[in-house]
Amino acid sequence: MYRGNRLDSQASDVVDDVSNAAAEFALMGISSQAKLEKLNDKVKLEESNARFDKWKESSKNLVKLINSSNDS
Repeated sequence: MYRGNRLDSQASDVVDDVSNAAAEFALMGISSQAKLEKLNDKVKLEESNARFDKWKESSKNLVKLINSSNDS
């Protein structure tokens, strides 16, 4: 009977170890996903800023063009 309890305990320990490993693995996946999403957001922000800078430069050129045509 003692041997059976010991095996049950060992089996329970193995199940706990597998559960802990699975939980840890899942958290790594979530962490990686969060890092990937953060990186994607950063890229989108940089692209948006580049488009804004280009638009701002374009608008300055347009103002110069309008002013030069009004001066003539």
